[in-house]
Amino acid sequence: MRRHGERFERDRPQHVEREPRDVPRVVRQQSFERPTNQRGGRPGVLSVRTPRPAGPLGGHEPVLATPNVEGVRHGGKATGYRGLMRVAVVGHVEWIEFVRVERVPSAGEIAHPTEHWEGPGGGGGVAAAHLAKLAGSCVLFTALGDDGLGHRVAEELRQRGVRAEVSWRSEPTRWAFVFIDGDGERTITTVGRRLEPSGNDDLPWDDLARFDAAYFTAGDVKALQAARQARVLVATTREIPMLSGANTPVDAVVGSGLDPAEAYHPGDLDPAATLAVATDGRAGGRYVTSAGVAGRFDAAEGPGPVVDRYGCGDAFAAGLTFGLAARLPAEEAMAFAARCGAAALTARGPSDGELPTLPA
Repeated sequence: MRRHGERFERDRPQHVEREPRDVPRVVRQQSFERPTNQRGGRPGVLSVRTPRPAGPLGGHEPVLATPNVEGVRHGGKATGYRGLMRVAVVGHVEWIEFVRVERVPSAGEIAHPTEHWEGPGGGGGVAAAHLAKLAGSCVLFTALGDDGLGHRVAEELRQRGVRAEVSWRSEPTRWAFVFIDGDGERTITTVGRRLEPSGNDDLPWDDLARFDAAYFTAGDVKALQAARQARVLVATTREIPMLSGANTPVDAVVGSGLDPAEAYHPGDLDPAATLAVATDGRAGGRYVTSAGVAGRFDAAEGPGPVVDRYGCGDAFAAGLTFGLAARLPAEEAMAFAARCGAAALTARGPSDGELPTLPA
């Protein structure tokens, strides 16, 4: 594993530029002292929640300057929100090596790929790249190995509009090898332990109180509580075991309805997620609210032929997070998310592909 990372050492950047944190001012309805963490440095996770009016799903919402949604919709493109919303991802990222083959080789066979590429991946990395395309930028709170590969991940993310707030670990950065077959289906092999952020890490967690939305893919309970400071919090259902013991409300959970590891059932969370969404591939998907309202949504048509199925679910989750942050009704947010997932199908990796448009 270390040998794999060392071959990228020459690509390790000497200096990574960080974008200024020109975050919008939050007008709070009550004041309180923020506790400091044990490091004596940055303030810790808020222990007192500020009262907030109901959001688009009846959840928590801070008093922030609201984008002119109607004016933006009139322009038609999701990029009308660029610079108006701040979005973040709390979770994992890893380095991915892709090869395209006609079919995945059987045991003992030798395959000759027709194409090879590489870049940051994993649920958090892919979602952050898509959110950066939609909002103009994104901040990823994560953990990486302090090795050549980890620093290359951070630099590649920066080039894609993602500012990585990294807790550097002594463990090696995880990587994965992915076959993409003739139908665009992916077969994934991961190498190494998944590194994820902790709320005890010396990261600017309090900045999340100024964000319109956060998407959670990995981390501990304190990291989840930090993410909850955002106006809208969406989490992957793959983290249901951790979420169930966190006693932290989430506005939406999202996952694949075709993957048992991402199953969600009413009663899994207390308090229940306001909206639970399960994607069903070509069949669209289904949802249920905490009020017991259930329904389905249709799959969207992509702008071209299927190229790569890797990360389509993460693109859907990014679109859902962005749509809810834009105060779209839940049904419109799911339709927009389906279009994001369909667009990802027609592109090679999260950095390529066209942006969908917001509903009229």
